[in-house]
Amino acid sequence: MAANKAVSNRKLIAGGVIIAAAGALLSMIGGLFPGFGNGDGDGDGISDIEINAASENSPNNLTTSSNTTSTQGILDIVIDGETYLVTQQDGKRSPMTLDEISDTAPNMAGNEDGILVQVSRKRSSLFSAERALEEALQESKLDKSQIRWVQEVVD
Repeated sequence: MAANKAVSNRKLIAGGVIIAAAGALLSMIGGLFPGFGNGDGDGDGISDIEINAASENSPNNLTTSSNTTSTQGILDIVIDGETYLVTQQDGKRSPMTLDEISDTAPNMAGNEDGILVQVSRKRSSLFSAERALEEALQESKLDKSQIRWVQEVVD
């Protein structure tokens, strides 16, 4: 009986060691992937997605390629956090809503390759904002070949 108890205790200890090792391994792996881990950030983990845009940019002055040109008839969009910044004729970036982008993009002149929209992102860009823009462009009936997604992060 004492022998069975000793074997049982060894199994418990071995099981505990395995569980502890697995926990340590998962904790280390979690540190390798941003967004997963022990919660070292400042937030509480709960976020309300809200897309910001400036009120002075009405659809009336941003719906034609003549006043919303980026470079050579392409709607140049930079995602900054949850905000969509569009390059104007003067080279400055102004916020634009998803609805305004959806209305403007199909009306762009495009370039010789047929690109109507170019999308870049800053380091602060949120994945949810990128997905929302992608859905809005799809709903505006743009073909994927008419959208250039720039891989490099911009300043």
